[in-house]
Amino acid sequence: AILFKVAEDIHDSSSRCQKSTKILRTKNFNTAIRVWLQAGQVHRAESVLEEMERLSSHNLLKDIRPDHLSFHSVMKGWADTNSSLSGERVESMLERMREANVSPNLVTYQLLTKALIKSARGSRTGIEKAEMTLKDMDRCYQTKESHLRPHNSLANIILQGWSRSDDGMKAIKAHSLLRWMTHQSQNGNDFIKPNHATYLAVMNSCVRACMKLSAKEKRDNFRIILQTFEEFSRSGCMKNVKKGNTPCRIMINACKVLLPPGNEQQHHAKAIFEHCCRVGIVDQPLFRAFRNVADLESVKGLNRSSTFSDLPKEWTQNIA
Repeated sequence: AILFKVAEDIHDSSSRCQKSTKILRTKNFNTAIRVWLQAGQVHRAESVLEEMERLSSHNLLKDIRPDHLSFHSVMKGWADTNSSLSGERVESMLERMREANVSPNLVTYQLLTKALIKSARGSRTGIEKAEMTLKDMDRCYQTKESHLRPHNSLANIILQGWSRSDDGMKAIKAHSLLRWMTHQSQNGNDFIKPNHATYLAVMNSCVRACMKLSAKEKRDNFRIILQTFEEFSRSGCMKNVKKGNTPCRIMINACKVLLPPGNEQQHHAKAIFEHCCRVGIVDQPLFRAFRNVADLESVKGLNRSSTFSDLPKEWTQNIA
């Protein structure tokens, strides 16, 4: 109750502070912002930030300066809402940060990227805008307008956005961003280097919501996921044997949903499963995925009635 009273009183703080000996500082305003956000009142939280900006710009209270916590708290509040305005609101705060001489950092861009994607509700427009923001970061770094370089945490948020969207072109879009990341990394930006989460997001973009695709589009998606899987294997991101389990399961599922029944489908699914057996990373979800697409009798030691508990121990020895 006391905190809510502080939040209510904050709007007329400047006049009261000028008439009394009480000093309000940035941390008091940040507390008010936090209280409103905990109450789900993002508009009220932003109004506190606006008051901080007003006091700071007019030098009315020397101890009041919005900081990273002030802006990031409100930006996160917007990014966590389901409002179609959240991307626009967070984007406007990026400019307000600069006006307040608070330099945007990686967290700033992470919040902006999430808000742009979420507010667009999976549409191509929001994801492409987030991708443009990422590439604009690189332009600003190259022209020395900013010290920030594109980071794989930002790219991965965008890739996850593609994987969750219903856009029929999402596999192509995601793979294109992966190629850009690889190119940037090879040119000296180690911060953008693709990692385990990067490759998984691209692979998921190929198999999720693919039922509406034509046979040709499914074939194109399989080519992309196979190429991505091979790049994943060469990248060193699967040095930890256990981490190889998930991409292999996604690949087996890709065989089922992207390839027509037949020899090619069986060949790829069997090759991936036998690899998993050799390195001991077969768990129940992977075995279930293989059963759903392949003939168990095609694998030595298995028959149609085989269950997970029947598998040789060496096939599952590296599963946590």
